[in-house]
Amino acid sequence: MRSGRKFRSAVTAAALSIGLAACADSPNGTDGTVAGGSVTIAQLPQSAPNYIFPFVPPGHHTVQNVEQFQALMYRPLYWIGSGNSLAVDEELSLAELPVWNDTHDRVTIELKQFSWSDGTPLTPRNVAFWIGLLRAEKKNVSYYTPGLFPDNLADVAYDDKANTVTMTLTSPVSPDWFLYSQLSTITPLPEAWDLTGPGTKGSCSSTDPAAQAASCSDVYKYLSEKAKSTATYASEPLWQVVNGPYRLKSFESSGAFTLVANTKYSGSPKPTISELNFVPFTSVSAEYDALRSGQQLTIGYVPSNVLKPKKAGDPPGESPVPGFKLAPVQPWGFSYLLINFNNPTVGPVLRQLYIRQALQSVVNQDLYIEKAANGYGQPAFGPVPVSPESPFTRGMSHTNPYPFDVSRARQLLTSHGWSIPAEGPATCTDPGTGPNQCGAGIAQGQKLSIELESYTGDPAVTQMMSQLSSDASKAGIDIKVTSVAPQQMVADAVQCMPNEPTCKWQLINYGTWILNSYPSGTSLFRTGGGSNIGSYSDPQMDALLAATLTSADPAAIAKYAEYASEQIPVIWLPTMASPVYAVKESLSGVAPISPLFNLTPEKWTFSK
Repeated sequence: MRSGRKFRSAVTAAALSIGLAACADSPNGTDGTVAGGSVTIAQLPQSAPNYIFPFVPPGHHTVQNVEQFQALMYRPLYWIGSGNSLAVDEELSLAELPVWNDTHDRVTIELKQFSWSDGTPLTPRNVAFWIGLLRAEKKNVSYYTPGLFPDNLADVAYDDKANTVTMTLTSPVSPDWFLYSQLSTITPLPEAWDLTGPGTKGSCSSTDPAAQAASCSDVYKYLSEKAKSTATYASEPLWQVVNGPYRLKSFESSGAFTLVANTKYSGSPKPTISELNFVPFTSVSAEYDALRSGQQLTIGYVPSNVLKPKKAGDPPGESPVPGFKLAPVQPWGFSYLLINFNNPTVGPVLRQLYIRQALQSVVNQDLYIEKAANGYGQPAFGPVPVSPESPFTRGMSHTNPYPFDVSRARQLLTSHGWSIPAEGPATCTDPGTGPNQCGAGIAQGQKLSIELESYTGDPAVTQMMSQLSSDASKAGIDIKVTSVAPQQMVADAVQCMPNEPTCKWQLINYGTWILNSYPSGTSLFRTGGGSNIGSYSDPQMDALLAATLTSADPAAIAKYAEYASEQIPVIWLPTMASPVYAVKESLSGVAPISPLFNLTPEKWTFSK
């Protein structure tokens, strides 16, 4: 959903969007701004955060939980992205930029002079706490990919006097990859959390690996159980120990929650907005009605279907809500349909490349952007977006290998043993593994019928999925679309084996995956990757991904991206800037909004 840090999975560009509201209640500043004020943030339906512990399991790894909730209270070691930039924001990071040796297998990280709200300083032990948890419970965190961090950590040294952490790795790595994809996932944890039970001190924050090994699993069990109790988030003293610019004041079962400024925040800039109120809405239309009323919201989201049409790539048009300015976000990521290659019914079908080519050929990206999003989006046909510009995208091809073409989709099926009737789905009439047959695991008479789970909350998404189903039917592919709440969709999308009850899902519109600045897809598409939910596996893909981790040459990213475009490990969808933020003119500092969807309300101010 990564994104301030990576790996970050997001439900969707739609489900990521926020809105804000405010009222000034403090004296004016000398620069024409108002000191203080409260901001009310509108959430999309059923997209409220539901996990506070910043050691996040895959089922809870969304932008709402991480970038727009946890990171406001508990700061990552490195803050990635500021405005339109995809670089490290050195001002907001907890450490100086890492220093490498000549062979790129040892890195030293110097912590800044930060403090926790309980008065304790930020020390190497706070980093040790995170690493200890990761070593003990790596399978319970979405950041982990087998063979990578912490498996590639040969040794780690903590120097309290110098306030440094030095990591020695098992082999040389790409410094950019390690910074943007590994170090940026580390969230130092306060020693106040090092407990195995109420009042029982643990040793997971110890710098002794043996002591950590004996304690960290018990500490994880205690903290993760606490994190399951959303009703006690605001009253639990543990969660009040923060090092970010805000702390939690209230958290309601409806999804509403309030953050207030951390008066002991030691970072810079200091927050001037005193309170952030996150408010749920029952529907997009209800939120838009509230926005237009001018009574509650200072920033909200505008459904793309009510925006004045524009050409893709053009600047935003006039806001339909007087007194508000539009602030669209083009996510640094990609939108996709997640494929369950292990589904016992359609897994063998979807493992055939020609089937995935046919599915990709019935995705009418230009039409989706024009009609569903009124021009607020960009086409995507691979795992690395073409914009915003990044040094990691040099040399990439910008040609779609599978443009919209229903005739091509039909030809792909009929040339591989499928018969397409005048109405209804295609049927396998020539089973077998020959070059012109249906393929391994596909039986005589099998229908080309696929169940697709999509999420509610954005009219543009509903329109896209309806159009996809209609176009696919013309090619003999029956796609049955079911709409569910975003949180249900995330819960359904789990790695599974064919014989497991959780393996019933087939295709899921997983929204937008928010990348980190270094766009390696190791966690997503490598065999056994921590976020490889669909169980995709390809030895050549594994080799290309491995090269992105050891080479600083952008060509490594380009080769991986082009191969992924051709092999279609997921069905690529256009990336929509939908809904679109609408910012009240009296609130500044919100735009440009990070393509990683980080929120930095400590930089927001009101004018007089």
